[in-house]
Amino acid sequence: LTSRLQCAFAQEKRLAPKSNETVVYIAGAFDLFHPGHIELLKQAKRYGDYLLVGLFSDDSLVRLGRKPISNAHERLLNLLGCSLVDDVLLDAPIDGLDEHAIDLFCIDFILSPPQQHEEAIKLPQDAYAIAKRRGLHQCLSFQSTLSILDIAKRIYIQYDTLVLRYNEKRLKEGAYYAAATEREKKKEDN
Repeated sequence: LTSRLQCAFAQEKRLAPKSNETVVYIAGAFDLFHPGHIELLKQAKRYGDYLLVGLFSDDSLVRLGRKPISNAHERLLNLLGCSLVDDVLLDAPIDGLDEHAIDLFCIDFILSPPQQHEEAIKLPQDAYAIAKRRGLHQCLSFQSTLSILDIAKRIYIQYDTLVLRYNEKRLKEGAYYAAATEREKKKEDN
């Protein structure tokens, strides 16, 4: 991922919140970005004007026992492409933001999904301790009808069909390009 590509995805994003805006922070893996994530971000955005999303690194997720399917760059591009997200904090700390980061980013609310949600990452117990002490923490009442587990089940159940469809498409594309190349050769020979 180049900085130019990253900037291209973020061109319409504001570089920093205005001084009178409420800054909201939520962190997560955002793996296999899906409508459930969109709903979570919509709920988060309702708390303020500027949504800063913390993105956990691949290594952090592996340490938590949640090896991501999409790598951090792919997950970053999904978040940058989402109009609800104003900025993304890369390699967000899994143990929560410290005082300095909260002050640096002028954060007014630090949100978390409910821990009983099946996709919730089991963070260290004190991940929100500073936010709670400062009165910044809010737990969302996130209710999604779709999860990464649902998507994985669909892929597993439909795997053979998906592979067959992919192979058929690949063969058709190969035949098309071979025919196009043959037509070009004939034109050159004439």
